[in-house]
Formats: sequence, C-alpha cells, structure tokens
Amino acid sequence: EQEWGNFQSTRDSDKILQDREKVGRFFYRFQTGESGADVYDRVSSFLQSLFRRLDGPQTPPQNVLIVSHGLMMRFFLMRYFRWSVETFETVWNPDNCEFWVLEKCEKGIYTLSDQGTIPKSTKKVTVVFNDGHEEERVLG
Repeated sequence: EQEWGNFQSTRDSDKILQDREKVGRFFYRFQTGESGADVYDRVSSFLQSLFRRLDGPQTPPQNVLIVSHGLMMRFFLMRYFRWSVETFETVWNPDNCEFWVLEKCEKGIYTLSDQGTIPKSTKKVTVVFNDGHEEERVLG
C-alpha cells in the first residue's frame, strides 16, 4: 500500500489533499511518504520477481494467490496491462473482500477472468480483447 507520510493536523491534511488533486494522484508525493509512481515501481519489482519464479527452472506453481489492498491491485493491473496514468485514475479500488482473477491464456498471457469481479471505472476506457478488437466502455 502507499505510505501517506505523517498527518498531524486536519488543516494540513486538507491542504495536502487539495495539492494532490492539482498534481494528480499518481504523481503527487506526500511529504515523508510516497507517490503513486513509487508504488508503481514497487509493484514492477514484485512482478519481475514473480515472473522470474514462474519462468524459472523449478516447476512453477499452478496458482498464485496475492492478498493485497485495493490500490495495489489497481497498480498491479496497471503495470501488467500497461494502463496509462489516465486509465489508472479512472478505475476504482475494489470493495472489501472483492477479488480479481487473472487467468493464463493459450498464448501465455494473462487476462481478467469473469470468475472474480471486474474492475469498475468512472470513465469510458478502451478495452483491448485477445482477438485484437477494441471497444470503448465504462467498466462495472
């Protein structure tokens, strides 16, 4: 999850949240904390480690379960599916206990499965399907 730093007064926290809205949630770095871009980098390192394990010489696990906060789930999908910052910022965090499932396809890539819930978004996003066609839709 993202380190928000040290909030001591309500007045300061209101100003910080206003500044964050001006800069953008992804790029704003909290004083003594992290930006969304910092978390994205951490997720990137995790994905590299995960794929090294899955592609390594030992027999890979059949399933991988990642238990995480909603923001990390969004960053994971952003990193894996190469979402833009604009797309990332339109996708909502999942509800408590909601889960998203990625399934490995024949081509060796992972796609969002309908076994879990599908991420919801506030704006139309372009969805690119396995067969290459694209559709604009509001998710959820």
